[in-house]
This record gives sequence, C-alpha cells and structure tokens, in this order.
Amino acid sequence: DGTSFVALKGHQDPVCLAAFSPDGKLVLTASEDGIAGVWRVEGAGERLATLGAGLKEPVYWAAFSPHSNS
Repeated sequence: DGTSFVALKGHQDPVCLAAFSPDGKLVLTASEDGIAGVWRVEGAGERLATLGAGLKEPVYWAAFSPHSNS
C-alpha cells in the first residue's frame, strides 16, 4: 500500500510518548531513559536533538507548541 516505517533507534529504555509536530515533519519522543528526542520523519529517521541528557528521572511527557511551525 506504499506505507513505509522507520525505526527510531537511540533510546536505552522504553518510549513513553511519541508526538508529531504540527507540520508533520518531526516526531518528539519521551523515554524512561531520561531523554526526549526530536526526530526527522522523512528519510532514515535521523535524531536532530537530544533533550534532557543526564536526567536521572524518566521523561513521561513532551509536546510541540500547537502555535509553532515545528
């Protein structure tokens, strides 16, 4: 049916949340490893940013602003 999937590899522990940016070009993940990641949807699912590296607590929630482009 033309659908393709990309594995977003990089978290060490389970992902608690994944959310698309308002423009659909990025995915934000929150993980029990204490990291939130920003990933490019197109291509190979490249991680563009790592947020919260070094946190000792899980990240359960993260969100894009509904008023931003990304």
